[in-house]
Amino acid sequence: MTTIMKDPIDQGRARQARLSPKLPEPMRMPLATQEGALNVHRAALEAGGSLGTAIIDTAVRSSQHTKDDWNRILTAMSAVTLEVGNKIAAGQVPVQIVRKDGQNYAVDGRFTELMEASQPVLVKRQEAHDANVRRIASNLEAMDTQLNDALVCSDTKADPALRSDVRNHLRSSENPAAVAMEAARLGDMQFIQTVMTTSPALMGLTQADVDAVRDLAKRARKPELYAAREAGQQVMDTMIGLSKAIDQKRLSISGYQAADKRMADEALAALRKPKSKDE
Repeated sequence: MTTIMKDPIDQGRARQARLSPKLPEPMRMPLATQEGALNVHRAALEAGGSLGTAIIDTAVRSSQHTKDDWNRILTAMSAVTLEVGNKIAAGQVPVQIVRKDGQNYAVDGRFTELMEASQPVLVKRQEAHDANVRRIASNLEAMDTQLNDALVCSDTKADPALRSDVRNHLRSSENPAAVAMEAARLGDMQFIQTVMTTSPALMGLTQADVDAVRDLAKRARKPELYAAREAGQQVMDTMIGLSKAIDQKRLSISGYQAADKRMADEALAALRKPKSKDE
């Protein structure tokens, strides 16, 4: 008959649960925020130039440092949970009870120590990570500037006749939006600049049409930079998600201090309970 060995950490948690409500589950760092998932975007970002390279390098470095701190805390959480579980299994009270001036007092236990040791680590990590998020945001803004600059066509503004021809051509078209989009795909900068600097109503377009033309023109003019900007936004969204996960982790660990209080309250209640006549 095969004997299945149970995880000692799980055993410790089970023993803990017999005395107090279940502890907060150790939350692991989301896989989507780790280095492997981020590096999916590396090729596209590096193809966009130095700004893209800076974005992915900053994100991966921040993720690595966060994972290091996260795993250190997980290791401590597992060790403390096992220690407390073993004490309970041995019939010991896993918090200290001291007597002073004729009264019993509970002294904070190992879970409170865990919380007090972990909180500064997470606060410092979140500050560093959020600084990296701001760096990534700055690089994305610089990419936007480059993409917008690629659409500037100074000759167009100086040619009122051309602008009038473009407006009239669009107004007389059955589908002005389709005509404008085709010009964007072809990279006709004089046409595109006119569309972007003229009131949409004068061309038979909507503002949404103009925005779509601008977006398509950016893709046509700077395809690698455009792709890097899209990849950079995905990395940015992931980094914001990791910041929220760090904060959630910090709040979750605060629940461990409550576990000490529950155990202390139960231990004190047992001390105050009158003995039976049989004792």
